[in-house]
Amino acid sequence: MGRKFPQDPRPERPDPRRGIHRKKAKKAAKVKMKAYSPKGLRKASFLLLAAGAAWGGIRAQSPKTLVLPPSLAAQEGSSATNFPFGRGTPFRLQEIYWRPCFPGKPREIVLSRVSFRADGGVKTKAKPFVFLSLYLSSTPRPFGRASKKFSENRGKDWTLVYTGLTHLPSTPGTTPNPFNITFPLEAPFTYSTEKEGLLLEIQVAKQPKGDYPLDSPYRCRSKQSVFGGNRTCRTSAGKPLLIAANPSIKLGGNLVLTLSQAPPDASALAFVGVRDKGRFYQRNLPLDLTPFGAPYCHLLVAPLLAKPAQTNKAGRASFNFILPTEGFEIVGRDILAQALVGDQVANQLGLVFSDGLRAQVCGPQAVGRIFSSGTVKAEEGWVQMGSAHILQLTLR
Repeated sequence: MGRKFPQDPRPERPDPRRGIHRKKAKKAAKVKMKAYSPKGLRKASFLLLAAGAAWGGIRAQSPKTLVLPPSLAAQEGSSATNFPFGRGTPFRLQEIYWRPCFPGKPREIVLSRVSFRADGGVKTKAKPFVFLSLYLSSTPRPFGRASKKFSENRGKDWTLVYTGLTHLPSTPGTTPNPFNITFPLEAPFTYSTEKEGLLLEIQVAKQPKGDYPLDSPYRCRSKQSVFGGNRTCRTSAGKPLLIAANPSIKLGGNLVLTLSQAPPDASALAFVGVRDKGRFYQRNLPLDLTPFGAPYCHLLVAPLLAKPAQTNKAGRASFNFILPTEGFEIVGRDILAQALVGDQVANQLGLVFSDGLRAQVCGPQAVGRIFSSGTVKAEEGWVQMGSAHILQLTLR
């Protein structure tokens, strides 16, 4: 309520207290009343809100978002998937976003919305009449140990958060596309990032035919380089050994080394390690092999694992090393490799060494999925590490 200023019924006379006439006092009272009127208050409030917005106070109240995996928040994923909205059949899908997807100190977050983005650079047509249900929970399964049984991947907090007939929107075809495929949760879901991971389960009961590709991070490319200067360590044919690896080296996958320019039908050995400096059997790396009868040749890598092979008639050989599914901390780090081949004519030692190879373990991202097509009642599915949708969570 505005302040009230009662009128003085007495006749107009000088006001000895303020040295003004009562008429002037009335005029001053009217000015004050105008300043404190509801209309004046609304105007003042509007100006304060506008000033707050300009200062950034209102912007700070906007919902926060978190992209999983966080490294792909503004970057296009390396792959695409038609799971689950582009299959034209009922589909059951679980996706797990493990602890490394939630950097920083453990904390509780409250989720209010889940959003997807379509594959970048593709204009996706709208897809109506998709009947689905979404569930969220924590997962008790550590990275690399997802079960093919859907029930074994769920936590005790497994909760239905969205269900209904949905109209999937068209997308503009930018790279990356916006997160405009959104599902507001029917009730907020609280998740603690100290858990092993967040599980999203999607059950598509009915959907029309037609592609609907979503962005995914499945593929990665390893950074690779050779080192050591062993190009002058040559075979009897006068050629240096060449070593290379497969382009995508991932945890739980294979490291495939390829040796070329070797003598045909010769015994070969490839070995891997993590050190190219320091002590190796009381000697320093790189180890000059000249005193052992192999001039210009060096041992460049301290071996941890080794694989033998036989070169073919073209002087090529391959070596397959299987990487473990555990030990996510090695993602982003380098594996070192070197190879040697027997050549009795090349030098007194009878061995020729390749350059060293430095190859990065480029993935996978700390995600995985379990899926089954044809029915939402399947109890088991296929397990695939490193593949899931690039997801945006809206936090309260």
